[in-house]
Amino acid sequence: MAAYRKLPRKQIRYWLFRFKTASVAGGAAAKGAPRGLRQHFEEHRHFLGWGLFNESRGWDVGESDPLKIVPLQRGSGDLWKDVVDEEARDFPVAAAIDAGSEGVEDGC
Repeated sequence: MAAYRKLPRKQIRYWLFRFKTASVAGGAAAKGAPRGLRQHFEEHRHFLGWGLFNESRGWDVGESDPLKIVPLQRGSGDLWKDVVDEEARDFPVAAAIDAGSEGVEDGC
């Protein structure tokens, strides 16, 4: 049995991000990756390429079985944007300082 079959989802996704970075963004090779893991995904019938891993309309690994590919409607960046939009509040804006006010020097 291949050693990668026992890895938790978090570690599998780590290596998949490394493969994506090396393949798409010209990043460093994913040295030290479990033997056969990259090939396992590249030979999967639902593999859409490394550029679509964790992207909208791309793919990710399953929650209960991280060695299976599942299609994504939205990537983690889209989901994070939703959280920020829902939770973030507008920053308060201070009133502008009048340039002619006392204590403000020209050129500062």
